Amino acid sequence: MARGSLRPTTETTSLVATVLLFYFRWLKDNKFVTNVDVALRTWQAKFKSPKMLNYIQLRARVSIDSRNIDTLDRASRQKVSRDLISNREIETLLRSYNDPVYAVMFLLAMGTAMRPMDLCNFPYIGNGKNKHIMPFSDMAKSTKTVKYMIEASKGNKTRTITLNISDLDALENLYISEHYHVRRGLYKKRFGHECPLDVLFLNSRGIPVTPHMVATRTYVAKQRAMQTDPEFRPHLSFYESRHWWPTKYLIEFFGDKLLTEYADGYFQAAAQALADQMGHSSVETTYKYYVNMARVVMDAHAGRVQELISAPSNSVIEFLHLFDDTKLEGIINAPDDEA
Repeated sequence: MARGSLRPTTETTSLVATVLLFYFRWLKDNKFVTNVDVALRTWQAKFKSPKMLNYIQLRARVSIDSRNIDTLDRASRQKVSRDLISNREIETLLRSYNDPVYAVMFLLAMGTAMRPMDLCNFPYIGNGKNKHIMPFSDMAKSTKTVKYMIEASKGNKTRTITLNISDLDALENLYISEHYHVRRGLYKKRFGHECPLDVLFLNSRGIPVTPHMVATRTYVAKQRAMQTDPEFRPHLSFYESRHWWPTKYLIEFFGDKLLTEYADGYFQAAAQALADQMGHSSVETTYKYYVNMARVVMDAHAGRVQELISAPSNSVIEFLHLFDDTKLEGIINAPDDEA
């Protein structure tokens, strides 16, 4: 095995070690002598909702203590940072995608908290309750934000989220104007019919992007990013983009009060907005988690907090520019011949 390799994977380590733990426990229970001691511990289910704990009392049971399996896992995975992806890491990752469609999807996810499955269903031109969704240049611009209904998301749920029209402007400039129409032609050539208007994101071969493609191309981009920047953290994934919308929202909602005990209280309006945008059922848990995440950002950039507070409802690119001089518009690569 190569030094520093991330293999074996966590799944492989967990599966093999669990089988061995059960085997040695069986030997001990049946009076066989071994030099392996498999400990037992008391187990009790945990609920995210504190309300559940007020009236549900589960009977504890005994199980094999598998915490020592963690010692077999790679140290790089055991020390995963819970901090947000940094501006530098965002720039490096965006540069590392070979196909700009994935970089643009990452930016849109940062501004909306949409999951890959939701992004892949985002339309070129919407219909029904999303009939107002279209290229930015064709949209009415009477408000700075618009609503978008996500259907059949995780758990087959439907929810309505908020889009900043500036993010749709960036989407048109970075992808639709430069790449979409050419890729529509590739789609027609490949499949023999026009690309449906409810399909927006196509790869360089004219194939509709799927969540699996997002994951695999992000993994490849991450490998390039780690070669470019040794400080790029290996645990980062496309999912990091989902943390940006709630972090930005809470900074704008609370302003400088976020760093005081004022934000520790349970604010129903803010918490519900977070849960609706994220598609989470646990309102209070979502709220508390992202209050802490937003505080990390404000603490790390204490000298520039007032600029954030005075410029609410920014798009992703505008929000990032408040922190430094990064120009995301110029770092998205031209595509190569990859899926």
